[in-house]
Amino acid sequence: MRKMLVLSFVLAAALSYPQVKREDVVGKWTGKIRFDLTKLPKNATKEQIGMYKKLAETMLFTLNFGKDGAYSGTVTGPNNEKDSSAGTWSMDKGKIKVIDTMRHGKPVEKGKQKAELLGVQKKGKELWLTIPSGPVPTTLVLNRSK
Repeated sequence: MRKMLVLSFVLAAALSYPQVKREDVVGKWTGKIRFDLTKLPKNATKEQIGMYKKLAETMLFTLNFGKDGAYSGTVTGPNNEKDSSAGTWSMDKGKIKVIDTMRHGKPVEKGKQKAELLGVQKKGKELWLTIPSGPVPTTLVLNRSK
């Protein structure tokens, strides 16, 4: 679960979409994860493929990007377990810079906090966050919550 939450904040965007502005990101977003299963290793087992499909069907992400530069995120896993993180965020040349100050509901020590640059795409009303790390290409597809 921890890896999925961390991955949810390690994001990159394709360059073919217009630059996303701060006001495009501010607010609450919820959505699902998509895995490109065509990129799994050829020797992937049925169990591994099934795991990715189950995660894609059951995981729910909620991200809040505040006007004040604070963010929080929650991921609900396949067995309804929840994990959360929080910190600060800012925009830099169309990317989001996130610094975790809380992981798994606990404060992160100053020396262990790290900044990550997150790429974003705006596709219509959806916000797409692409996760470049991991065994397969992964995208969070989020919709603005009310």
